[in-house]
Amino acid sequence: MVKIAVINSHPIQYFAPLYAHLNADPDIEITALYCSDAGLRETYDKEFSQKVMWDIDLLDGYSSIFLGKNFGKRTPGGFFSLICPEIWWEILNKPYDIIWLHGYNYFAYILAFFAAKFSGKRVFYRSETHLNLKKSKWSKFVRDGILRIFFRYVDSFLAIGSLNKDYYVSLGVDPSKISLVPYTVDNGRFARDQSTWKNNRKNLLSQNGLDHRLPTILFCSKLAKRKNPILVIDAVKSLKDQDCNLIIAGSGPLQAELKAYVTALGKTNIYFMGFVNQSELPRLYSAVDIFVLPSENEPWALVVNEVMAASLPVILGPEIGCVPDLVRHHENGIILEELTVSCLNLHFSTLLSQPQILQEMGKESQKIISNWSYDNCLDGIREGLQISGFKIKA
Repeated sequence: MVKIAVINSHPIQYFAPLYAHLNADPDIEITALYCSDAGLRETYDKEFSQKVMWDIDLLDGYSSIFLGKNFGKRTPGGFFSLICPEIWWEILNKPYDIIWLHGYNYFAYILAFFAAKFSGKRVFYRSETHLNLKKSKWSKFVRDGILRIFFRYVDSFLAIGSLNKDYYVSLGVDPSKISLVPYTVDNGRFARDQSTWKNNRKNLLSQNGLDHRLPTILFCSKLAKRKNPILVIDAVKSLKDQDCNLIIAGSGPLQAELKAYVTALGKTNIYFMGFVNQSELPRLYSAVDIFVLPSENEPWALVVNEVMAASLPVILGPEIGCVPDLVRHHENGIILEELTVSCLNLHFSTLLSQPQILQEMGKESQKIISNWSYDNCLDGIREGLQISGFKIKA
């Protein structure tokens, strides 16, 4: 059995179910090494602009270790927010075969890398970065120069998608060292229950003052400038021949400003749901007809995986990292030609007037995402183990 230690800042709602799935394989044992218990306790999240504590079990199905005595006091933030010297001794003294790193965001991750190399353990690397993300020329030059050296000492790269793989290759990584371990969610948890979704839709929309007979658009993300929630509001506001609802789910620094803007407009078909925890997301997704996210400079956007698993068509900005892998233009969604009100308005008008097309697009979303799953991740991990010299069945 291959023993893999995954280094994480804290329990993450998207990753924990994956670790449980991988750990169920008889050839793999997963242990997550956490520097902090943020997410299991109420912790202020700057991007959400509020305290957050996830309401699903993030520790079930795999082993986890919280490092040191101060894990309950540490909160992920800047690079030096998680130093965590205990990670060195944990890696040196335990019989792990693989140290799996998620990026280089924290000092603890760099310490884990050196501990792995010092103790002769192999290193797996996974991150969100891709070539299309905007960064200043100077910082990109420095970062890429360091990573070119760093990547020489990584045994296997776990690409989350095609853009991420292209990034590794651009920094000199041999493609034969890269396996696809796609960015995924628990598809089954978000799948739409056809026997109950219609009643759920009526109840959820009516409870929040919306007309359940109208098509409903969902924007679900942090309310930050680069996510462009104001663009969605203005596009809905300017619809002339199509009545619809807009639900804005999420919190963030723009929340108060956006609410004031909608109030001044006098629009009653736009509802702010606020922060929605994990257990409530499937119910929300089952009540809407289409998902929109005109985000800029976005590494991936796992919310897109979630809504596609819920059989929703998507309208996405072209700068979102998941677009090349998950969106087929005019088949399961729309890739916006430009991030303007007129462009978004045009696609809203066209799609909302064709409910049958929306349903067909939603079915295609579910079909596409069914092949972007935890099983695919397991295949990629097993391939990575083979790349790294472990004798394990394909």
